[in-house]
Amino acid sequence: MDLSGVEESTPTTSTPIKSQTPASRLTCDQCGKTFKTKYGLNIHNMKHTGNYKHVCVICQQGFGQTKQFQSHVASHNKLTVSHCNDCGKSFTGHSSLRRHMLVCGGNANSEFHCDICSVDFKTKEYLRAHQRGKHQEPKYMCESCGKAFAWRSSLAVHKKKCK
Repeated sequence: MDLSGVEESTPTTSTPIKSQTPASRLTCDQCGKTFKTKYGLNIHNMKHTGNYKHVCVICQQGFGQTKQFQSHVASHNKLTVSHCNDCGKSFTGHSSLRRHMLVCGGNANSEFHCDICSVDFKTKEYLRAHQRGKHQEPKYMCESCGKAFAWRSSLAVHKKKCK
């Protein structure tokens, strides 16, 4: 092949390498967390300002989204808003049901089996998360009371209540 008329282009060292994060992502000025939408950023900013659309009168927890708030209130009242069609278990929120459906042992598509407690999962990732959360020593400890948690997010929720 004759390449005599083709110029070879070589990258210059002064050209910045593009970030893995798309340019369309929005960044929180206070903590640096990024969001795909302006709506997501606005909901997140409520955590920094404390100016929530909805505040629970029972525990004063704030929510930016109506569905989350309604589910939270239902959990205080122990109201059942949905149930699993496979195993019949009841849930106070639709998001809890969705999480449950990913791991429900009543589902015929569950092919990953926990050798310790015989629970089945749809994905290897959910099996690993289950084993870490249920069968391994917790590795996150509350500095105030000494209670241990398997998940950093669980410790964060606990810290808000433990003072």
